[in-house]
Order: sequence, then structure tokens, then C-alpha cells
Amino acid sequence: MKTHWHDLWGCSRGPVVRLVPQARLLLGGAAFATCMIAPATTLTGGLVIAVTVTAWLVASRPPMKTVFGFALLGLLLFVPTLLLLPLMPPNGVRAAAGWEHGFVASANLLVRGMSGVLISMATIASVSVSDLREGLTRLPLPGIVSAIVVQIVHQTATLFYETKRVASAMAVRGASGGGRAAWQVLWSLPRVWLPRIVDRADRVADAMELRGYCEGEALSLRSSRMRAADWAALALALAVLGLAVVIRGRGVT
Repeated sequence: MKTHWHDLWGCSRGPVVRLVPQARLLLGGAAFATCMIAPATTLTGGLVIAVTVTAWLVASRPPMKTVFGFALLGLLLFVPTLLLLPLMPPNGVRAAAGWEHGFVASANLLVRGMSGVLISMATIASVSVSDLREGLTRLPLPGIVSAIVVQIVHQTATLFYETKRVASAMAVRGASGGGRAAWQVLWSLPRVWLPRIVDRADRVADAMELRGYCEGEALSLRSSRMRAADWAALALALAVLGLAVVIRGRGVT
């Protein structure tokens, strides 16, 4: 995956981008909750998860290259759990039942993990960083929570930028080879990388303190009142979430 952190934010071109930022965040959260609540190992629950993920991807419409990249990331993260099944020790006559239970648990983890990765990616792609701040200020969240989330996003971008600069400097100085030199570079990397990150964080904190950041409530930058389309989309998302809760509660297969 070569998608840069800030290039991912707001890259969607689907109809959902016409909704207000807080509605997009709530829709993403409802879709994520639906995929986590619906039973992934039943036919009905699997269909609910598949339809939810597909509908959210179509509504957000992120670049296909990004979708494939995150799908590959999800496979690399969760498919290895299926490969551990042959290593499970047999348990006499219950060996088959034990393997079946392990397969069900691994499949459940795979489906939920993949759906969570894709839903999160589509939600991030549907909002820009400024939309994220705007949506968080409109939601009934404590101001400190909104400020921390926004700062995590900004500082993560800074972290990637500093890491890329250090890696480029190391490559120019011939640190990309193998052998003893590579191990020496790997051992000394924390002594180079960590001080740069700490120094950057100190400078950002000083600049925020000078500008009186978080001394007052965050102000909305533009009008983002909920409209009929926003309420309709939220109602549909809550209906699907309620369906997932009912399916899980009643054990529908």
C-alpha cells in the first residue's frame, strides 16, 4: 500500500459526500456497528454484512486502487488465522468438532475484520480533515475528545512525513543494503527517529499554546445543518443496524 495518509482523506467521489460531515461520520459508525453486531457465520447475518459493506462502498465510491489495497491489507491480517487450523491438537473423538469450532471462529474473525477495514477506509475517504473537525464539533462530544482526535490525525501525518524523510536520507547514504550495515542502521534508527519526532511534537505544542488552542470551545467554520437527505440516510442506517440487532438476538440463521 502506497496511499499517503492525507491523500486518503476526502478522496471519495460518491453521493455520500453531499451529506453534511456529521452525517457521514454517523453513517460510517452505524455501518461499522452493523458489521460487528450481525452474526457473520449465519446466512442472514452474512448477507446483512455483505450488503452493508457493498452499499457503503458504492455510496462513498473511493478509488478502486485504494479499495484493493485495503482489501489486501485485511487479507494479510486475518487470513493467517485460517492457516493455524491444521496446527490445532486433536481431542480424541471430538477432534472434528474442535476443528469445526476453530474454523467458525476464524471465519467469523475474517469476515468481521475485512468488513471493519473496508468500512473504516470508506468512512475516512468520505471526509476530509477539515470535514472531520467540522463533523466532530457538530456531534455531542466533549471538546477535548474532538481536539484529541483531530490532533491524532494531524500528528500521524507528521509522523509519516518524518519517517519518510529519515528513510530517504538513509537510502541516499547507502543504508539500503543488507548484511552488517543494515543491522547497524536498524539498531541506531530509534536514536535518530525518536528525537526528531519528540522535537517536532514539542514545537507543535509550543505553537498551539501560543495560539491559545483549546482554551475555548471549538467554533464551527461553516453552516452544516442536517437536511432531509441526511436524516433519511441516518434513518436507513439505523434501520439496518436494528435489523442486525434483531438477527443476533433471535439467532436467525
